[in-house]
Amino acid sequence: MGLDMGEKFSIGGIILIIAVMILSIIGWVKNISKLIDCDFEAPYKTEVIRTVSLIPIVGGVTGWMTIGEENKSKGE
Repeated sequence: MGLDMGEKFSIGGIILIIAVMILSIIGWVKNISKLIDCDFEAPYKTEVIRTVSLIPIVGGVTGWMTIGEENKSKGE
């Protein structure tokens, strides 16, 4: 009548995979937004990391991070 244990794990796994994919896509978009906001003046650490992070797998993680001089450019 209900779902057996294997089906419950399958549904949970699918939901987890979809959630990770959505968070990665959001992180990648955030990374692009942060790259656009970079000042492109020395030091270039932030700009290099953000540019390398245009690779979607990397950008999905680094989009959620604050790197290098980003705080100073926002006046914090």
